[in-house]
Amino acid sequence: MRRVELLKNAGIHPILVFDGKKVPLKANTHDKRQSLKDSNRDLAMKSLHDAQHLHGDERKEKMMKAHNMFQRSIKVTSEIIYAVHAALRKANVEFVVAYVPVLHHACLWIDFLALSSPFEADAQLVYLCKVHKASAIITEDSDILVYCITANVAVPILLKLESPSGMCK
Repeated sequence: MRRVELLKNAGIHPILVFDGKKVPLKANTHDKRQSLKDSNRDLAMKSLHDAQHLHGDERKEKMMKAHNMFQRSIKVTSEIIYAVHAALRKANVEFVVAYVPVLHHACLWIDFLALSSPFEADAQLVYLCKVHKASAIITEDSDILVYCITANVAVPILLKLESPSGMCK
């Protein structure tokens, strides 16, 4: 919601596009990502445990490491998804859920709307730009570049938008 507010405060009206089902062809990629998340959680727990016995800057450093590793280990659960939906409803944001979604993309447009894509959101984002319903894409996923090239869509793409700074990586 911080990113949504950041965009709204800049005069941008985003369309939220949720990922749908996992793409079966990417099962190996999903498995590797899950394994990495599990490893990151283990590292976070170790750093947290180690920090208990430290003081001062050493403790602060271990706590920062734990925080970063916990962020990299987050699993998006149905509870998180429902909380996002509730926040969107509270903000009077219209959205559609066709499948169990995972939010990590936004697409710029003239109204505030949220959609679900049948699978990954990338193709849906490019389509919205291709049919001139959106003017730019904000995403965490660099795969969007392949979709844009394949569909011959030239559109501004912002990768890894940070809130509250508005900077992109």
